[in-house]
Amino acid sequence: MRPAGAASHLDLFRVLTDLTHPATASSIVRDAQANGYISIREWAKLVLPFDVRRRIIVTFGAYVDESGTHRGAKVILAALYLSTDRQWEVFQPTWRSVLTDAFEGKLPDAEVPVFHTIDYAHGRGVFRHLTRDERVRLIVQLIGALKKAVTPRTSLAGSVAVVKADHQAEAPWRRHFGPYAFCVIQCLQHVALWADRLSHHEDVAYVFEGGTAYEDQVIQAMKYIERHPDLVRKFRLGSWAFGSKQKFPQLQAADLQAWEVQRYLHGTHFAAQKKPPRESFKALMGICPHFGALYDRAKLKAYAADFPQWWER
Repeated sequence: MRPAGAASHLDLFRVLTDLTHPATASSIVRDAQANGYISIREWAKLVLPFDVRRRIIVTFGAYVDESGTHRGAKVILAALYLSTDRQWEVFQPTWRSVLTDAFEGKLPDAEVPVFHTIDYAHGRGVFRHLTRDERVRLIVQLIGALKKAVTPRTSLAGSVAVVKADHQAEAPWRRHFGPYAFCVIQCLQHVALWADRLSHHEDVAYVFEGGTAYEDQVIQAMKYIERHPDLVRKFRLGSWAFGSKQKFPQLQAADLQAWEVQRYLHGTHFAAQKKPPRESFKALMGICPHFGALYDRAKLKAYAADFPQWWER
């Protein structure tokens, strides 16, 4: 029995491969003849650049933003949204349309506003043009736009946080990785566990917000993964890059999640008098499968004991 996605028409593959990448045509067909089949996905990986491959084969896009650079933040965290590229194509114009409609007639130019949650929460920047009721209506509509871009089997959300002081005191890898680099690696680990559970083998293209205080730690984390081919395979790493919130509304959504999680942690884990979760926080947590982890002193010690010296590989 041939595996799913296999094809027996080797002549077709020979023609396609000759057209796209003549140098590898003979070796691909030779392997196909030896095995009796060739996987469409494996052929595409060998022949096509990632940006082309993602247009014709289902691939995932994951968008990651950070929180914890502001004064008084006790934790630093990475927040992620993952979905298929096709679903993100639906999401982008919907998100932008919601913002455009909310500011219609309120801004001097026609540029679509960028949603920065900290400005939204304090009614500053472009959000000073909206009343409180208009801001509430906006957040409901933005979360609605996000819901349209996710499905239970092909989408994932989540965040990994680490207590800054505890990381500095307890993490034996702190000389090799900063706290945000650790959060990023753990996010990729959660994505891999999710993909394993649902038998997803597709590549994931990661986009991080560029120009932030932790950009060097993103580079640190991703270069570490690239040095280890087993991790590249495990994490389904197709590509990674930096992008702007203006270009990628998905990063605006990740910013919203990061801010909500930061508020939740400060109102529960670090508050003398615990506060109930915000309605917007609960709405975000319920739209698709979600992971969450907070590494404090005890959990960092346990992690170091379970995975000794992984950072020195």
